[in-house]
Parts: sequence; structure tokens; C-alpha cells
Amino acid sequence: MNNLKTRLTTLVITIIFVFTLVAQKETPQILVPYKVADHFGIATPEGKMKVKPTFDYIELGDIPNIFTGFNYNENGAYKTALIVNDNVLLKDQDYFGYYHYDALIFAVKHTSGKGSGYYSFSPEAIDIYDLKGKRISQETYKYASVINDLDKNNNRPEELLYMMHTDGTYSVVVYDKKSGKFTTTFVDRAKDFDFIELDMVFYTKAIHIKYIDASNQGHELKIGLKNQKFVKTFEGTFTVEKNKNLYDYYDDIVEVPEIETERPPAPKVTKSEITMDVIEISKDYKGYRPSTIKFETKQLDPRYFKLVFEGEKRGVYYVKKEQTIVEPVYDAVYSTSFRGTTASGYILKKDEVYTIKMQSLRGEELPLNGSFRHLPYVSYVNYVVPNTHIVSLYDTDGKFLYYADQDGNVFYREK
Repeated sequence: MNNLKTRLTTLVITIIFVFTLVAQKETPQILVPYKVADHFGIATPEGKMKVKPTFDYIELGDIPNIFTGFNYNENGAYKTALIVNDNVLLKDQDYFGYYHYDALIFAVKHTSGKGSGYYSFSPEAIDIYDLKGKRISQETYKYASVINDLDKNNNRPEELLYMMHTDGTYSVVVYDKKSGKFTTTFVDRAKDFDFIELDMVFYTKAIHIKYIDASNQGHELKIGLKNQKFVKTFEGTFTVEKNKNLYDYYDDIVEVPEIETERPPAPKVTKSEITMDVIEISKDYKGYRPSTIKFETKQLDPRYFKLVFEGEKRGVYYVKKEQTIVEPVYDAVYSTSFRGTTASGYILKKDEVYTIKMQSLRGEELPLNGSFRHLPYVSYVNYVVPNTHIVSLYDTDGKFLYYADQDGNVFYREK
């Protein structure tokens, strides 16, 4: 079971990527968290309200147009709402987040222990709903995920779910979209469980599983698709040996000697040339209040990047390609990774106005033409359609204010 968490993390990331693409292909109406005076609602980017501004904070979800609304009491505790498009489906809940998987919503709350969100495998409680806000199962799960990487179109009438029960056992079941119920059970409360070659699912078109049932019998199972339905394509058993991890692929560990390579000497630079200001996002995983901005510094590798100066102004020089990538005309240059997105770049300040220079992982520059009076941070890249981004704005103390678009239009009005 040593590799289970790693493999499940890979699965979750794959699922998010696939469903983000699906959501973008459908091109739904763009809706955004819009602040009116002191409260947030849901509106079009132009400010036409679809959900009344009654929330202290609305957080963007993993999929466009699915939001979590927060309200806080005087003691700092929160209640949340699930907002899908312009409908408030659930409200006054103890869930800290709602995670969308095609026809299902996973609603998550902490139970005990130190947690840091749905993807952390911390002690949590997960309830499953459909897109109309109806609860699918009355059971609360410790963990749940949709196994949905067998095809590109995802037009199937069924979903395959992997779930961990609160007693630590595992199940794999089918959810029927038409009936809104769990139907076939492939694995029922196994006491030990592992996915085999999970990263190859898209190519093999089969889910390969090994598990141990309550009577200590080992089972091997493959699940594939037939006429868009999930079916068993292979089933077998194996004997469970005591004191041996059956899921280890290697019995012997061979130490690989380090290969000494001669590294070229680092270029001679001044401390100021390689001291970069960095912006980080600090999330509140206890009270689930809006994230804050924090400022740090880091040392650049002078073989790749360094700061360049013209008087009091500064820019960035790409040493490896011998080119200036940020002209030295700015009062401040902040490096950031835009966590939670697939982009990185710089936040630039000039004459109390901020702009953003952002690149995708492939190095393509993403258009962000806006200028901002408040500190901007890209929270969602390619929101609904390409080159449409959602920007979070912060005050000089790093406190979240409201949202804006890539052209500098703020989703806010005084009243």
C-alpha cells in the first residue's frame, strides 16, 4: 500500500484536468463572484446579479461556475453554500468545499486531526450529491473519487467511484446517472486495496485492481467498458502471504552511486542582482477565510536569471538566452508561481499601478492587458474560455478585496 496515496494523487490530478477540459468545451455562460459593498453574490462580468450578494466571501471552485459561498459568525466559525451557475443548491452547511466530478458533487468537511483540504488525505468526511443538490448516499465517506480516465468524451451514462469508508475499508461502485443511484458493486469493503498501473488507464482502457477481502482472500480484478457500461473483463484470486507486502514491485534495493560531474562556475554577480522579491499565497485551512498575500525574498540562480537596473528602476534578464524579459522600468518586480493554475510569471509595479506578465508551463505568454490599482494575483487561468482569466485583488497588507478580469475590470461596486 506504500504507493496508494501517490497513485491516488495522480488520479485526482488527472480527473481535474479532464473535467476542466470538458467544462471549457461546453462554453457555459461566464459567471463570477461579484462584490457589492461588503458582500459577495454571483453575477455576469458586467455586473448583472444572478445570486444576491449575501455572502461574506465566495471562493472559486476547480470548475468554472461552481462556487463555495462563506458566511462567518462573530466567533470566526463558518457556514457554506454550494452555488452551481446561478442556483444556490445547498446553504448553511458545515462543508468547507465542494468538488465537482461530471454528474456528482463531493461535499467535504473535517472530522478530526489536522487537515489541509480535500486533496491532502487528511481525516475528513465526504458526502456525495448530484448537480441538483440531492444527496446520493446517506453514508459519509472518509475519501471518494471518480475514476474517469477511460475515454476523452465522457458521454457515458455511468460513473465509476472509488471510496474509502470511515472504518478504513474500500469499495468500488457504479453510479447510474439516469436513476441517480449506486448500482453495480465491484469491490465491497475490502480491507486492503491497490490500483495497478493507474497512470496507464487511458491507454489500457481498463482499471486494474488488487484487493484483500474481509476473509483475507486476495482478489485481482479488471474493469473495462462495453457499450458504454462498466463490466468485469478479468477476475482472479491470489493467496495472501503473511508479513509480505504484495504490492511492492522490487524485492531488492540497489544503491546507485552518485556520478560526479563538473559544474561550471556561477557568474559573478552582486547580491542585489540575484535577490528577487516573491509573492506567495497563504491559505487559511482552519477558518477557511480568504487567502492572503505574503512577501518573501529568494536567491536567483545567476546562470539563468538576474535583476537588471536603470537608476531606481528594475527588470529581469534571462542569462541563458541573453535577453531582457522584463524591461528595467518598474519600481518593483515580484516573482510568483500562481499556485493552483498552470502558469507563472511576474507582478510588476510602476507608479502605484500593477500589471502582470504571465507564461504557461510551455513558455507561451498569456495575454493579461489590464492594469490594477490593487495588488493582483491570477487565481484562474483560461476561465471558461481561453485567454479569460480571473484575478484576485489584495490591499497593501495582503488582505483579499475582490475579483477582476484580465483587462483590469473589477467585479465590484460600492452599492
